[in-house]
Amino acid sequence: MSSSKDYEFEAFEKYYGDETTVRKTIENCPCCGSKFAITHYPDSGNLIVQETFRCLDCDFGQKKVIHILN
Repeated sequence: MSSSKDYEFEAFEKYYGDETTVRKTIENCPCCGSKFAITHYPDSGNLIVQETFRCLDCDFGQKKVIHILN
């Protein structure tokens, strides 16, 4: 994944399987399997949270996701 990629909106429909499988998909690097370093930037004015995932063990780049707050 390119580190210059814009944020994508989170859609939980893309995840399937049991809790352990989904948790690994979200929290672990797809290249090396280590845990992501996750940063959250809340924006209460727009009711969103910008979430950035980065792997510290390999050169995966960044995964950028926006969560909509209801």
